[in-house]
Amino acid sequence: MTRDHVKFLTLGLMTLIVLYMFQASTFVVDESLHHGQILSLMNGDNERSPNITTFLAFHKIYASVGQVFNLTSILDFRLISFAITGLMVLVLVGVSRDENGAFNWLLACQLFFLPIALPYYPLIYTDILALTLLYCAYHQFSLKHHGLTVLLAGLAVLIRQPSLVWLGLFLCVCFFEHLPIKSLKKISIHQFFHAIKKSWLYVAGIIGFLLYFFLAGGISQGAEEFHQVSINVTNVYFMVVVFWLVFWPLLLSRYQQVLSVLRQNKWIILLVVIGLPVYMATYSVTNFFNSPALNIFLRNWLLNHINDSLWLQFTAYILSVYTVLAMSTLKLKSLIWNWLYVFLPLSVIAMPLIEQRYYIVGMAFWQLSRTMGSFKIEQIQLLWMVICSLFLYIGMSQAWFYL
Repeated sequence: MTRDHVKFLTLGLMTLIVLYMFQASTFVVDESLHHGQILSLMNGDNERSPNITTFLAFHKIYASVGQVFNLTSILDFRLISFAITGLMVLVLVGVSRDENGAFNWLLACQLFFLPIALPYYPLIYTDILALTLLYCAYHQFSLKHHGLTVLLAGLAVLIRQPSLVWLGLFLCVCFFEHLPIKSLKKISIHQFFHAIKKSWLYVAGIIGFLLYFFLAGGISQGAEEFHQVSINVTNVYFMVVVFWLVFWPLLLSRYQQVLSVLRQNKWIILLVVIGLPVYMATYSVTNFFNSPALNIFLRNWLLNHINDSLWLQFTAYILSVYTVLAMSTLKLKSLIWNWLYVFLPLSVIAMPLIEQRYYIVGMAFWQLSRTMGSFKIEQIQLLWMVICSLFLYIGMSQAWFYL
């Protein structure tokens, strides 16, 4: 164990202690629903609550641990969430690697202090367990352990159905790794089936889940009227805005590269001008859970303010364009991971509810896949993430607002 390992593990442990000390004393939003479902399972009632939209795997895990340790209160069950977060810290040690395969403590810290994830670390929510499983899947994929990757990603789907998208990402990366990308026109039938052979486990896993969802009548397991699959481009728009809010120090440092891209590709400027009216015409907030009546959620407050102001829509558009261009100037550790830029919008465009929790995994995978910038810029980026995370955590704990 190196000094960097000790540094990160110590920081992670100390942060978890602070989060435990300042956690909310009452239910935070959907915690009451999950807590009620867990208690029902512990009492032998296996009926699903109509407001639970996921499989019951998450709740059964908590119920099993609760029965062993005689847990009942919300604070009791949050100890399980803290334990899962502690496990995630250990997983980050294995998955946070630089281009040379060495542990990168700065990357690990940035992943740990991801502002849209950290406030949920102590809560009874499905997100962090699913994220931890997908971190494990990402690590196993990097080691070419495809069977374990499918197993771990499949478990993540059982915790949160949207995780299926990332199984699709692993499939595409695995498939095209075994095809001669530079000469697609010359690909033989043998090469094609060789790639299928290497990635068949991913295909089988995806088909299995899709078949189940088809027979079940949809992806959501409850409250179907609010979670019908539909095209929602505003979810993509808002995801880009959230990327800017989280990574603005890093993205702002790329302004010279962005200007260079625009000088060399003047057609992009024309595309940006044409895209503005399309953006404004297609920006809409229609889901009940995103309505102004629920503006105590920061996402809704920002969404609805942008929706009500043409100037804010224009500002959001310009920031979004800059964010996309700046991200495009950051090299990924491997060209094959450019598939991530396809799956980032795919992961949210079919979600009728606009919510930043849907962006956690995509944001984390982008962090894992990109090359690091200068040490100074990455330090500033980490400092911003720490400040932002702690502010959001305290705000939620004190019920000033929710995410």
